[in-house]
Amino acid sequence: MYYVSLNQLMKEGVPYVENVTRLLKNGENKHLKEWFNTLQNSLYKIKELLPENEWEYIEYKRHNVCHIFQNQYEQIQDSGNIKSNRNNKKITEIDKNFQSILLKYKLDDGFDKHITTTLYPILNDLYNELKRIHDEEQNM
Repeated sequence: MYYVSLNQLMKEGVPYVENVTRLLKNGENKHLKEWFNTLQNSLYKIKELLPENEWEYIEYKRHNVCHIFQNQYEQIQDSGNIKSNRNNKKITEIDKNFQSILLKYKLDDGFDKHITTTLYPILNDLYNELKRIHDEEQNM
């Protein structure tokens, strides 16, 4: 579920937060603006921490959790048709990238550890900062 949440946060959460931040720009609620700006800046940091092929692998792991079959990553489809691209990338390149990730991090457990150790400091700081903003607002 971690990968489902992480993938959705980056795919849907970032545009949502950008929109809210833009709408709040001229607003009067100082704490709400600070809260969303802090969230937006941290999401940008998270997005920059990982290369594109690792984000693609996270999306693949999300798909594994949400869908029984992963035939969108296969060249031969259920219909018998040949599919060579997924999201404007060659399926053979996607597969090669996934294999290199698994070799680099010594399979899924190593990748999971890499993601956890890479993202935890930012997520922890984000939680503490958002909590501080919330507590400050509550104590007014």
